[in-house]
Amino acid sequence: MGVTLRLSILQALAVVLALAFGHNIWAAFFSNSPSIINQFASMTPLLLISITIDSFQGVLSGVARGSGCQLLAMWVNMGTFYFIGMPLACLLGFKFKLYAK
Repeated sequence: MGVTLRLSILQALAVVLALAFGHNIWAAFFSNSPSIINQFASMTPLLLISITIDSFQGVLSGVARGSGCQLLAMWVNMGTFYFIGMPLACLLGFKFKLYAK
């Protein structure tokens, strides 16, 4: 688990750094519109947080399933989705008015 978690952290760090310092270049691959590039730049911090957290989740979920705790991993994934992910999405979408940019 230690090696896999470290590799996942390094991979997430590489992607996060590439997006953090090159988000305008990345957005320009898909659109020439300055307004779309600016919208992507404003959403980049949220994307960076999401990528970082998701890298940990994938490894830890795989370890739980591989060690024979499939039922526990299923309940943890469902619980975090419905009790953390969905309320957080509603909070960011409706309270902070991020919606679907």
